[in-house]
Amino acid sequence: MKTMTLTIMMLSGVYENGKTASYPTKNRNVSFSIVVEETIKQVPYLIVFQEGVFDHDAARAGQKKFLPTRVKGNSYFFNLQEQNKPLYFSVMLPDENNIYVPAIKTYHFEPGDQMNIRIKRSKINGKFELEFSGRGSAKYRCRYEFYHHPGMETAGSGSIFTRADGYGPNNREIIRLERLYDLVEKYRPKLSVYSYNLLHADVIGSMGYYIFDGLRSILVSLRSKSDSAGFKFMVKSFREKFRYDFTKNVPENILYDSKEYADFLLARFEAESMMDSGSINYSVIFKHIKMVDNDLLRGKLILSFFFKHWSFFGDDFSDFFKYSLASIKDEAILARIKVFENNQIGSISQNFSLTDSHGKMVSLTAFKGKVVFIDFWYTGCGLVNAIIKT
Repeated sequence: MKTMTLTIMMLSGVYENGKTASYPTKNRNVSFSIVVEETIKQVPYLIVFQEGVFDHDAARAGQKKFLPTRVKGNSYFFNLQEQNKPLYFSVMLPDENNIYVPAIKTYHFEPGDQMNIRIKRSKINGKFELEFSGRGSAKYRCRYEFYHHPGMETAGSGSIFTRADGYGPNNREIIRLERLYDLVEKYRPKLSVYSYNLLHADVIGSMGYYIFDGLRSILVSLRSKSDSAGFKFMVKSFREKFRYDFTKNVPENILYDSKEYADFLLARFEAESMMDSGSINYSVIFKHIKMVDNDLLRGKLILSFFFKHWSFFGDDFSDFFKYSLASIKDEAILARIKVFENNQIGSISQNFSLTDSHGKMVSLTAFKGKVVFIDFWYTGCGLVNAIIKT
């Protein structure tokens, strides 16, 4: 099989000796005029991700909710004053079951955007059709095309990795993401330098994530089946047929801002740990993270690493935690890392109160000095057991 070379650009994080991409800042206000179809009666709202998008953050910290400042019929107006930097946001609307879902999921705005958005439900439950116009609308139309790109159904088929041929160059997702990369180039004349680079970072991050997460999943499956021959074949095939050319210079601040790029790097480190040692070795993954030169990106990676894997750290938790406290520069990320101190084995649990089977409110402090065994459960999953110290 012919060797497939795929260019994933950006790892170096260098841009004219460390310069950053800027964005227009003369007008710092952001306005949205959102018109929804008349069948939607509930009020939409915005979620602005002020401290980055972290999919594994159950606490949803760093997110701010905005309600419309004015309503006229089925038109809703939002005004965000004095926005100092671009941020990701989502527009939340109810689906057919009246459950609020993202009609617009993690797009980004820039200071000065004045957007007109029309939203109507599609034939698919929980999905919406969107139209954009106004100042800054090109990047919204570009990102919308990410998910509605013509010809995606003819983008190829097959798994990213198969036992028969190792790496499959005709994989639908990879071809799709290569086309999305070209899509950003098509919109380039209408984009700011910042948006052009951020869209590229998100596309390449998505591409890299699919590749490495797919590789990790198949290697885990082969290992669980004790298929050592298949495991070795897949690793050899990947290393021989897949090439990386991290050559494109992208501003360091974009690597940090991108909602996709950190997840890509983390997935890559996990897959490389599987290839090198045959398992997900968290100490090895953390060593990879420590080698990332970009201080801000390294801090973001550490936080993603904690969100996703902290319960598996075991005896390494203390070392990971101490290094993180000493190395992270970003105050917001550092504050969120400090919360994990309570997750260490042997730490004192925070007090809480729950209703017992007789309807009586019981506080954890009532069991001070005793070992408490707790089952956390709900109807959608199995039990999670915990022994806590009081």
